[in-house]
Amino acid sequence: MTGSSYPGGEPLASKIVKDVLNSNTTSVHLLDITTLSQLRKDGHPGTHNGYKGMDCTHWCVAGVPDTWNHLLYTQLLQQNQTGDSPDASNYFTSDYL
Repeated sequence: MTGSSYPGGEPLASKIVKDVLNSNTTSVHLLDITTLSQLRKDGHPGTHNGYKGMDCTHWCVAGVPDTWNHLLYTQLLQQNQTGDSPDASNYFTSDYL
């Protein structure tokens, strides 16, 4: 979702992660799902039960974690096809799985 924005703005933690990764000398790929997840805040149980802790694995609606998985899988396939990552050839071998 390049160029999209969320009215609440980017969370501070997300900005810190991006700053650290940009200053890193090692090539790191960030699959940024922040905006995607923010657009479905209504689907997170913390919105409804008042729990303020970090729990990124439980969602009331189907789709959010599924979409994360589809994006990750697509990214891995693209890296495997382009050879973008030194270990890309191992992603889909029995040794890696």
